[in-house]
Amino acid sequence: MKKILLVVLFIVIFINLSLAGQKVMVKTEWMWEPAEIIEQKDGAYKVSYIGFTDREEWVKADKIIPDKWMKNQVVMVELKTGKITAEVAEYENKLFKVRWTGPDNASHEEWVSPDKLKKYVSPEEKKKTTIEEQMKKFESERAKTKGNLTEKFLGKRAEWENAKVDFFSIMGLGTGTNIYIQGSGQTTVEAMRYVNKQLTMLKYDLQLSEKEVTELINVIIENEFLRIKQEKLNEYPDEVFFSIHLTNGLGMRYGITQSSGDVAGAKDMQFYNIYSKLMSIAEKINNLKPRQEKY
Repeated sequence: MKKILLVVLFIVIFINLSLAGQKVMVKTEWMWEPAEIIEQKDGAYKVSYIGFTDREEWVKADKIIPDKWMKNQVVMVELKTGKITAEVAEYENKLFKVRWTGPDNASHEEWVSPDKLKKYVSPEEKKKTTIEEQMKKFESERAKTKGNLTEKFLGKRAEWENAKVDFFSIMGLGTGTNIYIQGSGQTTVEAMRYVNKQLTMLKYDLQLSEKEVTELINVIIENEFLRIKQEKLNEYPDEVFFSIHLTNGLGMRYGITQSSGDVAGAKDMQFYNIYSKLMSIAEKINNLKPRQEKY
């Protein structure tokens, strides 16, 4: 009998401890407010309101919901008719009221149990997750891949139009040059320069021909950009860095950064050749007026 009582006591203590520190939303007189559970006793919870140093009180269980589902949060709801995207409206008697706009443009509401709610993932988040997973897979297979890794990364020539090449230079006193090239040839060059003693961003628009874009991508492929190893960078106060990033048509991105000293000394000829090609594109702004000056 003593063993049973000890086991029960242990379970009660364990439950109390497991809830302590849990973030929740508490229904107060006017709104749902974020809080943290401090203690549990006789079906009630002692909570401390987040953002206040001395605001604590005991509340009943029906006034609390996990902060996983908060009021006005967009969620996926499983209904008998299928899955819908809805907004959490209320919480009462362990049920959530969800609200959504139907195909008829009318507002609909329904009470559902917590197990019917799922996290809503936007199309942008899904795409980002997919890209990250693909990049991890690509990285894991990098050593095993034979042939030109950069060519495989970029895909077929028809996919080059959706690729991007970006260049960033970080120089002393905030000056530098950034280049953004799309596979379509649309190019933006940002030059940070001092104009009348004020640091100014000068922006230029260029349109590269299909031939120029093809030449640039061929240089990147021929110099096996994805095989270039990222060396440890020196962290000198006045050091200048050059960074090149390649994004394929799927949105997968790979970048390499080198110090200006290494580039000037052509320590890595692959990086230097790509850098030189990008600088020849940047020179096209010499006879152009900036589209925008941002102080």
